[in-house]
Amino acid sequence: MVDVITVDCAVLGDQRVGKSALITAFCNPKETEHMTSYHMTTDPVIRNKQVRVPDSHTYEMFFFDVPGLPLYRDLVKRYIAECQSALLVFDVTRPDGLDTIEAWSETLTEATLQQSLPIVLVANHSFEADDDPDTIHRAARASEIADRNGWKLARCNAATRRDVDVPFMLLADSLNMSLDG
Repeated sequence: MVDVITVDCAVLGDQRVGKSALITAFCNPKETEHMTSYHMTTDPVIRNKQVRVPDSHTYEMFFFDVPGLPLYRDLVKRYIAECQSALLVFDVTRPDGLDTIEAWSETLTEATLQQSLPIVLVANHSFEADDDPDTIHRAARASEIADRNGWKLARCNAATRRDVDVPFMLLADSLNMSLDG
């Protein structure tokens, strides 16, 4: 019998970066609601899915999908206080996409009182403009931010469901490393 480790994961980022679409595409690949129209998240939502790391652990991951508007920041802090990991999501095609990632990281630290949680920085929509110099620059900047903070970096596109499993597998891998370390 395989032990299942329960992990709460905060999914943070500004509004309209694709947090809900990413979680939906991963947890329920056949659901299309978040893929066809935008519905602003105003109430926190929890979704879950098991993630198995080969030759290791199985994680029952609970994803806390929270509102991205600054107006909700205090609610978000209370809601994610017990989370042991996080996905910080930004839209790489937006010029200001990375500007608030540090603020979201600070919100996570303030809420959890933890300095070094397993975190994956998620560059969503990253394949839409591979040849665009500005997008390439933002992707390089994201890599620098991830490296500086000890985070993993994932590229995916929730809208087209391309590589949506990558952030979650990287998160599970980070959880493994934190258990083994």
